[in-house]
Formats: sequence, structure tokens, C-alpha cells
Amino acid sequence: MGNLIDLTNKRFSRWTVIKRAANGGKHVRWLCKCDCGQVKTVFGDSLKSGLSTSCGCYFREVHRSLYKDMLGLHFDRLRVIEKGPLIKETYWWKCICDCGESILVDGVNLRRGDTQSCGCLRLERATEANTKHGQASRQILNKKRSGAYGSWESMIQRCENPNHKEYWRYGGKGIKIDPVVREFADFYAYMGDRPEGYTLHRPDPRGNYEKGNIKWADLRAQSHEQIKYVQPDKIMINPKRKRGRHGKGGERVYRIWGGMKQRCYNPKNPSYPYYGGRGIKFCDCCSWEDFKNFYRDMGDPLPGYEIDRIDNNGNYCKDNCQWVTRSEQVRNRRIFKIIDPE
Repeated sequence: MGNLIDLTNKRFSRWTVIKRAANGGKHVRWLCKCDCGQVKTVFGDSLKSGLSTSCGCYFREVHRSLYKDMLGLHFDRLRVIEKGPLIKETYWWKCICDCGESILVDGVNLRRGDTQSCGCLRLERATEANTKHGQASRQILNKKRSGAYGSWESMIQRCENPNHKEYWRYGGKGIKIDPVVREFADFYAYMGDRPEGYTLHRPDPRGNYEKGNIKWADLRAQSHEQIKYVQPDKIMINPKRKRGRHGKGGERVYRIWGGMKQRCYNPKNPSYPYYGGRGIKFCDCCSWEDFKNFYRDMGDPLPGYEIDRIDNNGNYCKDNCQWVTRSEQVRNRRIFKIIDPE
């Protein structure tokens, strides 16, 4: 360890060393007096390196010389209404934003233009950068996207995204979107807002998404308007569910057909007495014993819809069957039929 250099009575900027003080760990400390009169203990290394030049009065004087009265001034959306505290040698100012919110801002950031609002300007700019029409999902403003936008987006995905689960039924079989309604602004101008409980519907399922072939409809209307367009040798196969000859083995429409067949032809089926036991069978004119013929005539059911025989005493055939909701099916049961006493 080298010889200690006595700093008593020496000056270091605004400090005058009075005497040696107790060490701070392994570091030598000195009792010093500032020109402003404050007495403090300072590390010798800080004195000799110039790291400590005063008790802090020097920096306060410098900042006071830079102080500018900004009361009443406007900075973008902010108006200064009150002087704030001195934080880390910087004056802060209380401001009120054009939106009505108040905020405490660093004066340097105000003058440099780094802070322009309470935060509302950033939100508005972010929204403008990510939306063109204001109907998409705007989580940053805690708003939900509109129903019309959701339907338009789903239409795009079904027709143009090969990874979408329904692509094989739309884009995969050539269904396209007319450029006239491809942009949401044009789509919305033609369709308007989506009514509650309605979805986007094509009256002709063989046609593209285009003006004249798109409208809002509920599930019941869609079921009644559904056109049976699938040919026996052109059943659309879901590439992710290739089972059997027709590719529908894992889908609901196949299970419905299988249930019909069991009720009509399997005496061990619990429902056989009410179907096959009463003579109910597949009509010979439709050849529904082959699933492809059934699918040709009936197509896919909408979610929540079941197969129903219009005449409960008639066979299963295309002229006597329809897709209906469960409540409609219940009302059509035999126990609800009015019986003529004669």
C-alpha cells in the first residue's frame, strides 16, 4: 500500500478539504466544505478524479440557468398548466391533453417534441396504420371487429388459404371471389352490416362469391335453399379425411346415413321397430343404399340440422326428406300428428 497523500486544506473545484474522515471500507474519505457552506464526507478518489465537484449546488445552478417558464404553452396536444417537481436535475411539468387527460412530462421531452400527447395520439396512429375501414379487430382500443368483417375474412380464408380446414370445399373445388367484392370496403358497401344470427350465404353453392350470389341468411333459410349439386362420381373429398371410396367416412353426414341404414335394416338396432319394423326403408327410386347417391341428393347438413321425413309413414327418399333443426324434427313426430277419429 502506497503512502497516504494528505489533502487537508486543498481545494478541488468547490470543495475545501477540512480533515481526514473515517474510511469507507478500504477507501479513504475526507471531510470537505463546499463553497455554499455545506459540509459532507467525500471519497478521496472522487476528489482527485474530479468526479465530485460540489455538494450538488453547481448542477442546480446550471439547471436553473437553463430553466424556461413554459406555463400556458402548447406542445402538440399538450398544454402546460402547472410547474412540477425537480426530478433528477430536470424540471417536470403538469400538462393537460386535448382529450382531457392530465399527465406529468419531462420539460426536455416537451421542448424536443418527444412527448406529444397523453398517449392517445400513439393509439390513433397505430389504429390508422393497421386498419382502413375501422371494422377489423382493434384490441389496442378494446373494440371488437364487426360481424360483416368476420364473414368477409372467413370467405377469404375458405377460398384462398390452402391450410384452412374448409378450403377443400371452397377454394379446393374452384370457388373464387369476384374482384368486385374482394376488398372489404367494396364488400361492405354491397352487403352492409350483418344482422344478428345471420351468416354469409351463396344461393347457388356452385357459383362464386360475387354480386347476385351472396346475401345474409339464417341457417334455416340456407338449409331450405341448398341446391343438391354433387354428382355421384364427383363427391368432394376432404384430403385430410380420405376414408373408404368416397372420403366421407369420418364426417357427420356419413354417420347420419349410417344411422338411417341401421334403423331400417338391422333388426338388432333399438330403433328398428319404429322404422324397418314398420316397413320404412330406402326408396328404390333413389338407391340410397349407396352413400354416394344419398350425398348426391342431400348434400352436407348445416350445423345442428338433422335428417327428417316429411311424411313419417313414408320411406327415406329425396322427395320425402329434408334437413331441419332438432325442434322442427320434434314437432314432426308421429305423437304430435292430429288423428282423424273416423
